[in-house]
Amino acid sequence: MRRGRGVLGRRRGRQDQGSVPEDVVQVLGQLGPMSVRAAGGPSLIRLGALKKGERATIEGFEAGHSLVSRLAALGFTPGAEVEMIQNFGQGPVIVGVRDTRIALGRGEAAKVLVRDARPPVIG
Repeated sequence: MRRGRGVLGRRRGRQDQGSVPEDVVQVLGQLGPMSVRAAGGPSLIRLGALKKGERATIEGFEAGHSLVSRLAALGFTPGAEVEMIQNFGQGPVIVGVRDTRIALGRGEAAKVLVRDARPPVIG
């Protein structure tokens, strides 16, 4: 039996280059799976439900540790503003976040909760 390897055969305690710092992952992990709030609070919707041009603010995630880490590395953090660039209702969506366009699968987009969907800015 090999020593010093985790469940998936990776070395423990080693961080891959380009990964999210552990303190950020811990803070995001403390949010835990978030669920849609009742009508009394600000309404939360899934990122995949935004229409083209709508803007919203990321509120949280309903996802596991690995997806939350990946999304954080791409700039999807609570409080970040996003704009839906392309959403055909099926297949991937293209989202603008922090002056970057990012394609997410529909399943990934469904796990990102946003609030305050606003209509597109004209002009």
